[in-house]
Amino acid sequence: PEEDEDRGLVVELPDGKLFKLKHPNGRVVEMPNGNIVEMLDGQVVEMTNGQQLEMVDGALVEMTSPTVHFDESEIVGHRIFTPEESLRIKNSLMSAAAAPPHKAPPQHPPHPVNS
Repeated sequence: PEEDEDRGLVVELPDGKLFKLKHPNGRVVEMPNGNIVEMLDGQVVEMTNGQQLEMVDGALVEMTSPTVHFDESEIVGHRIFTPEESLRIKNSLMSAAAAPPHKAPPQHPPHPVNS
């Protein structure tokens, strides 16, 4: 297993378990349901409550707020997007943010007609 050594770092988790990273710059993240996952900077994870978070410099940063609110007892699941999918999501969010909001044409109050 020598050729395996340089690929992924092994990280010790707070509970003492070992986690092997697949990428040298991977980050270990604990999801709300207790799953330990590896994420890369720029990768996006979507929670089952609709919230989207992006890994930025080793920290998860909220991109979109939760759209569904779960009870404390409910487990929030997650789906991690591939780096390619993450890029697409970020681009679509950025273009949505950059696009001016669609405004209805201004409604002028009717002018009184002088008769």
